[in-house]
Amino acid sequence: MNNKIAILIDGNYFFHKTFGVFAGFGEKNPGDILSHDGERNMFMVKVITDLCYTLNQVPNIEKIIFCKDSRSWRKDFKISRSIYKENRVKSEGVDWGSFFKLLDEFGEFLEKSDFIFSRVNGAEGDDLIWGWKEELRDLGYSVLVLTGDKDMNQTVDFDTNGWTCIWNANSKKNKITTHPEFELLEDTYELSIFDVTPTSDENIDKLKKLLNSSSIDKIDTKEFIFKKILTGDEGDNVPTVYPFKTKTGTNSGIKKGRADKIWENYLKSEFADLSMEEIWDNEKFLDWVSSLSLRLISQTDNKENRERFKLYYKENAILVWLNSKTIPEKVVNEIKDHIGLSLHRSERSPLIDKKLLIEKSPWNGTAQAPRGFDPFALFS
Repeated sequence: MNNKIAILIDGNYFFHKTFGVFAGFGEKNPGDILSHDGERNMFMVKVITDLCYTLNQVPNIEKIIFCKDSRSWRKDFKISRSIYKENRVKSEGVDWGSFFKLLDEFGEFLEKSDFIFSRVNGAEGDDLIWGWKEELRDLGYSVLVLTGDKDMNQTVDFDTNGWTCIWNANSKKNKITTHPEFELLEDTYELSIFDVTPTSDENIDKLKKLLNSSSIDKIDTKEFIFKKILTGDEGDNVPTVYPFKTKTGTNSGIKKGRADKIWENYLKSEFADLSMEEIWDNEKFLDWVSSLSLRLISQTDNKENRERFKLYYKENAILVWLNSKTIPEKVVNEIKDHIGLSLHRSERSPLIDKKLLIEKSPWNGTAQAPRGFDPFALFS
């Protein structure tokens, strides 16, 4: 197995996570957060510090890709039951214009330090991570995705040539998600999640420390995708496949327990050995899953309800499943072109030295944040 590692960073998640810590300290209303040079400088130093600390826990990194959301093609995909991400509400008291401007500036700054800054019009960070993961695995890399977004669990994989793992680098719940067949660690530490041959005691220590500080979650990606299509994604305002009202007037649908039951029946069905790519728009499968699901949720199993179920199923698959069959061809092609050009320009290893990055950054200024608004005071 190879020992080339590439890191995919969910840039929007990383920025929001760091900002959540930053905005939680000091005075609650010292003016709009990030509206002053001092606040912006302090926030960006915190971002660089967190990023370097995280990346320096991983040995043998060859490429680091910082992925950023653009306005999603999903916003223009009309479904019959809701509007994608319409339920997202931005916090008041935050200068969001400055936040997203800093996110762009940070990506551009990282590019000058031999990271890859990845953004494509119409593509979310999830789409980019999916596209990069597919390309990097084909090129012989093992891939570590740095995110706290559970949607990325569907990108986990493992074979004799390498792996893709998800790392939620959080001090309170440091977690690594990987494939069920992947042996994470032997007692001797001779094999690890990174499957490298360490060249120094320092690398061995890095592996031990990271693994010992992480909880390990093994996931079947087919099962994850299968159930996610059925249950939808409440956080992105994607409803369950067949929402309905109970006799008491409460909203219901295919939640986790029912999705588990449908999956159990699927494993005994004639479709069990087929891939998600083979079944998701297969009329015979859709007839089977719609009939079973309607009966499980005590809804009438007739032609009209089955057709409604099939429509909702396909809509959910398009919105929650990262796949070349669900992402528009134009977006897929633009992602592929962008990746090809980015790899062509990427030659040197990225700089992950905190001190050097801060010194060369445009945020290494002397401006001070308002008194009482120092998120680092607790750590001094």
